[in-house]
Amino acid sequence: TQSTWGVHLFLQQKMKLRSVLCLCLAFAALLLNANGTPVLFNSAHSTVWSAAAPSSPQAIAMLNARAFLLSNIHKSFLSDPAKDIVEVTNMTELFFPDGTNFTTPWDAKANPGCKVWKSPSIADILNTLMEDIVPGLNVTFNQVFDAMQDAGCPVYVFGGMVRDSILGKTAKDTDVAFSCTAERVAEIADQHGWEHSVPKHGYIKLGHETEGHKDQMEGKESTTSLYAPNTKREFACNSLFFDTSSNKAIVDPTGTGVPDTLAKVVRIPGPETAWPEWASDAKKLFRFWKMRIAPKSFGAEPDTLKFVVDKVHDMFTSDNDGAKELASSFFKSRIAGLPLDKQKEMIVNLRKAMSDDLGAEWYATNILPVEPVLAEVVFY
Repeated sequence: TQSTWGVHLFLQQKMKLRSVLCLCLAFAALLLNANGTPVLFNSAHSTVWSAAAPSSPQAIAMLNARAFLLSNIHKSFLSDPAKDIVEVTNMTELFFPDGTNFTTPWDAKANPGCKVWKSPSIADILNTLMEDIVPGLNVTFNQVFDAMQDAGCPVYVFGGMVRDSILGKTAKDTDVAFSCTAERVAEIADQHGWEHSVPKHGYIKLGHETEGHKDQMEGKESTTSLYAPNTKREFACNSLFFDTSSNKAIVDPTGTGVPDTLAKVVRIPGPETAWPEWASDAKKLFRFWKMRIAPKSFGAEPDTLKFVVDKVHDMFTSDNDGAKELASSFFKSRIAGLPLDKQKEMIVNLRKAMSDDLGAEWYATNILPVEPVLAEVVFY
């Protein structure tokens, strides 16, 4: 019983020290059979061999149970890219180029509460992803990053790609933050003959869409991302930056982004007193449910859940037409480009999550009427 409970704690809370201690106790019991005879485990086939053949059905059952538990430990540990993540406690060890107009992103004045994390496993995942060719250019993402750093403009990958890499999932697009102005990025691109465009101030695209690859490299000036105040960010788990320089580190400006990602929790960053200002961009309130449904399936930090639900309720009371327009736009953005069956699936998933959080009766009265009409979608 102690052995099984130790494994359970490890699988559920593997980032906590007490789970590691329980795991040590579990292994001590798991690697010995009922008679104290050593057991050898073949993780590739989830089988065990004992130095002494089991002599009873109970002993065989025990060995099979141990094989199952060890197999799950093996899969959980080796498939978890964040297994080796550690917090950097000495910031002076981190590289930051001279001659930029920025302080280090981990500076307490730039990002109060910022933490920096390192994980060789996650760095390897991101480095492999960045070996892809930038759509529309003849160079890889890493080559662009290296050229930018050599020119004194470090690049940070941010958002969903960093979050998904921590969770061992495949990211779909590459958003970056440049530690210089969009105009300076354009100058560096011109020097290398790279196609670029600046569709709006502070935002730049490198390359262009190609067949099968619609997402070229695009990014913001770091003043509007890496160095932005918490009120301008989205959720903490989506506000993570991967330093592509020699640091190969995760910059966590809010200080809770990495722990929240590991726990799969959605949280508004910063102190609660600043949350009303954070919610001035009301679109973020609806994007809360983008994180709540599959495949992300994040839980909600309780105070964040209450705040979002209360704000959405208030919006529909104070500006019903504006709130309905926002809700309608949110649904349309989530199903854009999806085949019909996936559109239906998305609507059902959003409906279920939002009605659970907002209240089924309230949802049916206020948001159901503005859902996109595709075909009959069963409400449950």
